[in-house]
Amino acid sequence: MTPPRSRRYASLRQLVTWAAPALSGAALLMAPAMAGADTGEPCTLADLAWSSPEFLRCGVENVAQQLALMDLSGLTRPADTLAEPPVPTAAVPTSTERAPTTPLTQAVAVVARDAEAPPPPFERARELATAGDLEGALTLLDQTGVTFPRLADRVALLRAELLIDAARYTEAAEALRLARQSVDSAVRVEAEIATVRVRILEDDPRSEAALRALMGRYHELPGEAELRLLLGESQLRRDRLTQAAETFRRLDLHFPGSAPATAALEHLTRLRAEGVRVRRQLTTERVDRAERLVSLGQHELARTELDTLCETRLSRPLRSRVHLAAASLARLEGRWQDALSHQQQGIRYSPPVPAEEAEERAERAADLLTAAVSRDVDMATRRVAHMVGRRAYTQLSNAQLVQVIGVAARAGLAEPVRAATHALSTRDIAADARMDAALEAMGLADDADLLRMFEPLANTRSQRGTQAAYYRARALERLGRVDEARAAYAEVKANDRTPQRYYAMWSDVRLAALDPQPGRDAHRLDPSATRSPHGEGTRGAPVDIAAESLHLDVDLGALAERLEPLAEEHGDAFPSLPRAYDLLRLGDADTATHELYEAFLQWRDARGRPLRRTGLEGVARGGDRRRSPVSFTSRRERMSLAPEARLELAEISGSLGDHGTAVGLVGWSEVGPRPRAHAHLVEEAALRHGLDPNLLFAIMRVESVYQQGIISYAGAIGLAQIMPRTGRLIAQARGMTDFDTGDLVDPAVNLDFAAWYLASLIERFDGHLPLAIASYNGGPHNVRRWLRTHGPAQPVDAFLEFIPFEQTHRYVRRVLTHYQAYRSQVGLPPEALSMSLPSGDDHTIAF
Repeated sequence: MTPPRSRRYASLRQLVTWAAPALSGAALLMAPAMAGADTGEPCTLADLAWSSPEFLRCGVENVAQQLALMDLSGLTRPADTLAEPPVPTAAVPTSTERAPTTPLTQAVAVVARDAEAPPPPFERARELATAGDLEGALTLLDQTGVTFPRLADRVALLRAELLIDAARYTEAAEALRLARQSVDSAVRVEAEIATVRVRILEDDPRSEAALRALMGRYHELPGEAELRLLLGESQLRRDRLTQAAETFRRLDLHFPGSAPATAALEHLTRLRAEGVRVRRQLTTERVDRAERLVSLGQHELARTELDTLCETRLSRPLRSRVHLAAASLARLEGRWQDALSHQQQGIRYSPPVPAEEAEERAERAADLLTAAVSRDVDMATRRVAHMVGRRAYTQLSNAQLVQVIGVAARAGLAEPVRAATHALSTRDIAADARMDAALEAMGLADDADLLRMFEPLANTRSQRGTQAAYYRARALERLGRVDEARAAYAEVKANDRTPQRYYAMWSDVRLAALDPQPGRDAHRLDPSATRSPHGEGTRGAPVDIAAESLHLDVDLGALAERLEPLAEEHGDAFPSLPRAYDLLRLGDADTATHELYEAFLQWRDARGRPLRRTGLEGVARGGDRRRSPVSFTSRRERMSLAPEARLELAEISGSLGDHGTAVGLVGWSEVGPRPRAHAHLVEEAALRHGLDPNLLFAIMRVESVYQQGIISYAGAIGLAQIMPRTGRLIAQARGMTDFDTGDLVDPAVNLDFAAWYLASLIERFDGHLPLAIASYNGGPHNVRRWLRTHGPAQPVDAFLEFIPFEQTHRYVRRVLTHYQAYRSQVGLPPEALSMSLPSGDDHTIAF
């Protein structure tokens, strides 16, 4: 499957022409060095602004070198030998030989692609076909297949793709027969899908059965909706109008709101006009469709359909489903009163359900009630007056004071919060209740009272004591006792033993805020030039750049030489190794990286560890990949792969940017805790969307541990663990009509989507990075609901303590600490984080 990104972006020369002046103040590029061709001197990127004109001139005008043109016709060595012809380099050749003690965390340099350098043969074949020279493309592929017979399956797959585009279906089917025999599961899956596509396009009467069989094998088939649309159009061409109408009808039922479904509805309109009988949707089907519209994120269509269904006579079970779907939609859109009303009616009309489900529905109703009324000042005032009555605050019990603080703080009522906190600060109270009450009161209570609340807890060395010590320092800072605050923050940094040293990280942030350095924010543009008023985690204005304009600065020939002995010795047991070797010879670093990852999976499987949900097959199956039969001899050889061989493979993978494979092969001790994995792709995506690349590194570190093809049990895909639904909505928001979920396996697409999504979340939450990170994991609609249930004056660090989802609570801490550590790794100061909360009500957040 061709990644859609390759057809999307303007040229790099255009970028240099119009973007350089606007980017002159952005952050440092996270890469060690590149060569300046005009002077012959090294151009050290650590000293250049990340998006400055100097970097762009260095990267585009001075560094890019012409790649050696490959003459495939001159490669006459026997096909079964591993002696290589001249090998193209991905950039200026640099030796990858390193002393054994050199850590694998060595940053991968990023340079600009030379516009004159010839691409690898597969990419060149696509370019020729696009330019109208199909025969030239096929000839190039034939030469490549003869010279590199181990890649015959990949050659056949691309050949079939080009022939399908040219409507030469018989020849395409012949090529696909070879591709389906591939040792690579991704090639096999693509070939199986393309085979069914060819049958449909040929108007083969057996295409319906072939599609059903394909969907039986792959329950989450990428591109299923498009295949169904093609099938319906094939039925039209064969004058099977009734069957075509049913195919289109079911397409709209199962994939409502998608581009294929929209085309299907247009076909249905024409068929009705021609007098063809189109079966009406059953009421149950209409409810099913409305629920799918909500789950797929098609909110406008869902709202219209649900409003219509609410006015329709329905059975009680169907009416319950409609109201519960409407409640979900209103919750996603932040319409709390509507959500509460629909949730209550859904429960009212529901038939008996299991106790666990009934409890979940009741809890959701309670959460919606809290979100709906917690900011209501009049209601909060009446509740506080009822709790206090005619008594003085000193006469209230500890539990009553805590309750007053909670109700008043959510509504922003300062006086009750101050009075209750003052009364509570001198009392002996349980540690958890004391901490929670003090955190709830932050922003409204007197800081002297908060200092008294935190001090008894800060004397312990427990995790709770470290937490209290940090907030004690915060109270000192707010009281203006700056020297004491500095000392307290330094003590937290020295003694923090919490996971990820989270409070040490916040202490660094606050110390930097107390001692601003001249020019420390010089890497930032004016707020008006960023994506949001504060723009935490952003770096400069988003830029539309040429696809693959940034890439690895690595000598692929040197890597091929290092891989050659391993491919010779272990090629029978690990067929992916000689394939990776051949791909390095062809200059195709990305596909070679994929083959090395496959070799890692083969080693892992042989050692009895489960074959992961990974790659295109994992996406299509919605589960674990099939295990391919392996001989006893090959399995034994895979199991016994020597540590030295694994270390060499890890170093080669790391040189290609794939530190996830390196970690899997040799562990963290050899790789280091924070490698700059896939740096060329990270830098490209960060520049395109105005993001700090260190944030993407941190997201990758937590989400996937740099595993490029991994799929979670929840279905999240790839390096940044993007859910299929989120990927579809991102593609829709960006106008990408050729996207399907299988594209998320491609590291470049995955990181590009993650960068776009993170930038949009930062903007939606007014530049508050911690909230954007929480949204990335827990969902923006949930973050907005949590904002509603906490006081508007509460500082952001205190708010983060109350995230109710345990996974999201840990996730925010891990990403923030890794982010600041990645910045420190390249000499950048801690990111300045705003301590105030946004309202959370300014944007319609759909996903």
